[in-house]
Amino acid sequence: MPVTDLHPQYENKQYEFRQMRDTVAGTSNVKRSGSLYLPIPSAMAQNTSQPATGISRDGNDLKNNVFNIVLNAPWNHNIPAYSSYLQRARFPDMTSLLLAGLTGISIKKEAEIKLPSSISYLEESATIDGKSLEELFASCVIEVLTTGRYSLLLEVNEDTNKLFINTYSAESFINWRTGHSGMEKSTEVASLAVFQEACSPPDADEFSHTEEVCQVVLREEIFVKDEEDPNDDGGLEFIYNIQRYINEKEGSVVIPTLRGSPFPIVPLVTINADEVGFDVGNCPLLGVSDIAISIYQKDADMSNAEFLTCNPMLVTTGVGEDVDAEGCPTGSPSFPIGSNVTMNLPDPESRAYYVEPKSNCLQHMLKRIESLQSEAVQYGAAVLSQDKNGVEASETVKLRQSGNSSNLRTIIKTIGEGIEQILQYAYMWETNSIKESGELEFNPNLELIEATISPEFISAMLQSFLEKGISKETFVMSLKEGGVKLSGETVEGELAKIEAEPPTLLDDQ
Repeated sequence: MPVTDLHPQYENKQYEFRQMRDTVAGTSNVKRSGSLYLPIPSAMAQNTSQPATGISRDGNDLKNNVFNIVLNAPWNHNIPAYSSYLQRARFPDMTSLLLAGLTGISIKKEAEIKLPSSISYLEESATIDGKSLEELFASCVIEVLTTGRYSLLLEVNEDTNKLFINTYSAESFINWRTGHSGMEKSTEVASLAVFQEACSPPDADEFSHTEEVCQVVLREEIFVKDEEDPNDDGGLEFIYNIQRYINEKEGSVVIPTLRGSPFPIVPLVTINADEVGFDVGNCPLLGVSDIAISIYQKDADMSNAEFLTCNPMLVTTGVGEDVDAEGCPTGSPSFPIGSNVTMNLPDPESRAYYVEPKSNCLQHMLKRIESLQSEAVQYGAAVLSQDKNGVEASETVKLRQSGNSSNLRTIIKTIGEGIEQILQYAYMWETNSIKESGELEFNPNLELIEATISPEFISAMLQSFLEKGISKETFVMSLKEGGVKLSGETVEGELAKIEAEPPTLLDDQ
């Protein structure tokens, strides 16, 4: 098969990746996609002539520039009616707003980072462009919330002879095969990984933005160390290598080394919304994205209906069927109508009246849009739900069972595990070891919500405790679950501290 062949899981998710990117990017991307998200009504599809922009190309350069801007507008289309349909429609940017809010909550408090001295430089400069581990974590949150997938690859900076972490989006990771490493801790690793990206051709002009399609192929291959005894298992060595393709043409194979040492496996970690692994997971915000597109489609229909019906239309009857060259009834006055014009109809039986729009349908559509907006809020609540004890509201359970919603706390925890794993690879490569470091930790903040219980609830729980209605453990656990910061950090720790304190009047109750 060609290097461009796609993994079946990737093929199944291509549309979701595109939809999430467009709905997060906002109105321009969604409208520029045309009928992908807003189908062309059948009546509009009959006319495919180029739309009139209303702007002349004659005159100075400014006018020409404006003309080009209109031609490149996201709503411009070769069907005039559909172009107007697109322009009137309003896309709600709720997906990007929810993404920004969840990301802000995720990075509100810094992670606890503990690194061995051999890779301590990665804390402040983890990527080729100098991003810190905290900034890398924020990028991971954004990507996993958006597409449900993000990949981290350990590479060597040849200029500094140090390691750095490269990143690949869900769309770029097109194919893979997996196996299990022969290292001390057996984990799933990639025996083959293919990433597709855009690159500039070697002979590109300095002003050109022409790009070619390139593939980066990572492989874990077997090399024989002892050529005299190829049947000796101890003589086999796994080595990670890279091969680049440009327009499907093979480039040379490169074995990355750090101070002369290669790495035995492909140092690649892929994070999805639920676990560290190579299976493609769900897009956590897909439900909100679907609702945004549904609202967009309904708003397009409602705006079009308003345009067609809410402008008064004059209807005349009994005037006569004969018309002049301009299409006006013969014998009737000119059709421009205004406050200073009198219309005189020659036929005493004729009538003139305005058609009044019926608003019932529009009100129904508006209520449906409001209902969808409420549903989007529920999706956001489902993603944000901390779910510490497996207790959730019934609506949250329904949304989670739909397979489109993942818990933000779980997502953050998984991202932390993924970053910790790539840092373990960095430690092993730096120290030329097959053992992971026991001193390495990357623990993101999992306490996402501040205190959510009211003072009245705390007072009621305290009163119940004093009256022997609940146990001391239940009282402390209620405070903890409500987001109250305990000095003992855990319920057990807090109870132990309480028992260690001198007796108080409270203990006499």
